[in-house]
Amino acid sequence: MGGLTLKTIQGAVPRETILGDFPPLAPKELKERLAGWDRILIPCQPSPVDVQAVVALVAVFGRDPRLRLVWNALDGSAYSRPDTLRVLSAEVGCPVAKATIPRRVGFRNAQHSGWRGLDEASKSAILSLALEVTS
Repeated sequence: MGGLTLKTIQGAVPRETILGDFPPLAPKELKERLAGWDRILIPCQPSPVDVQAVVALVAVFGRDPRLRLVWNALDGSAYSRPDTLRVLSAEVGCPVAKATIPRRVGFRNAQHSGWRGLDEASKSAILSLALEVTS
């Protein structure tokens, strides 16, 4: 599992947030690995097949308030249109982040090259998402 550590400040208290990115796991293993996490972000491409996978994942966790879907790979296709995203969002069974990840590769690159190696779009997406989920 890779991860990116972001130091954020809420009020006057610094806080560390770890964003993990790892391949799909068996439901039981996934639940065990994420047991102590404060938030669980689920990157998902806006396609019916990917949404079905998220629905199945949410079913494993139940109505866990830590879960939040994050739309990713928004490429301007019909599935990326706001009206389509609203329909797909209603199906997932967990809250959907306002922040999106235009290119998920930014998270993967950050694990290897750090913040300075990211392009501006990836930095902006990561920072927006981190601020949303830590506030």
